[in-house]
Amino acid sequence: MRRFLVALGVATIAVAGAASGAGADTTSTDPQQQQAVIDQIRAQLGSNLADALAAQQQLQSSLQNNTAQQLVLQGKITDVQAKIADLESQIKAAQQKEAVLAEKIDNERQQLRQLARAIYTSQAHSWSPSRSHRALRTC
Repeated sequence: MRRFLVALGVATIAVAGAASGAGADTTSTDPQQQQAVIDQIRAQLGSNLADALAAQQQLQSSLQNNTAQQLVLQGKITDVQAKIADLESQIKAAQQKEAVLAEKIDNERQQLRQLARAIYTSQAHSWSPSRSHRALRTC
């Protein structure tokens, strides 16, 4: 860019010099010199244009690479979201299974309590102090 500005400045000075010379004395301006200045400006502008096109191509390539990377990342994000959904489903199933087992455990504890009461009360009715006293006398 700096070279372009320098070339533009040189070209402006050359054209201004040529114009002021042409206004004073049009026959004293050397056409070969003007052509050389024009060719130099064209060469300089061509170089700057080539640099600009190269920069544009590099930018386009970078944008394409970025787009490809975004697509890859989007695919990975989709995969991770699917894994998260699967894990959430597994967690929900495990929580439901835990709830069923907790209820089953509570029911079995209640049944054990009832069984323990039944055994306790049946032993209490079958054992009385008078019976045990009689049993001791017979021994």
